[in-house]
Amino acid sequence: MFSIRIGRETVGWSELPTHDAETGVAWGVFKPGSAYELVRPTFRKFTNALPETSSGTPNERELASYYAERDTLGMSLHRQDDTEIPISYIHLADFGDLEDIEIEVAIADAEAWRLFIG
Repeated sequence: MFSIRIGRETVGWSELPTHDAETGVAWGVFKPGSAYELVRPTFRKFTNALPETSSGTPNERELASYYAERDTLGMSLHRQDDTEIPISYIHLADFGDLEDIEIEVAIADAEAWRLFIG
C-alpha cells in the first residue's frame, strides 16, 4: 500500500496494482484519507471540465486551471516503509463518489521506478 501525502498530511492510499514500466505510470483505486477534503476541489475541477457526452468539448480554461493548481499542491508518494518515491504528477479522477476514485501516478524516472517496484 502506498500513501499519498502533502507534507505530513495523508491525502489517501492506493495499492497501485496496475503499472507500466515503459510509460512509468501506475494506477488503481484511491482510498481517501482525512486530508483529501483539502485537495478535493482541485481534482473536482478536472472532472467538472470534462464534456457531458463523448462528442462534447472539454472546458479548456478549467482544465488549465486544474493542471496549474494540481502542480502546486506538492503531493508525494510513499512506500509502506516511508520511502518517498519521486513523481512527475499524481492525478485523481473524482466524479463525486468517494468510494470510486481512481488514481494515476507518473513515476519521475528509472531510479524512482526501481524504488516503486521495490
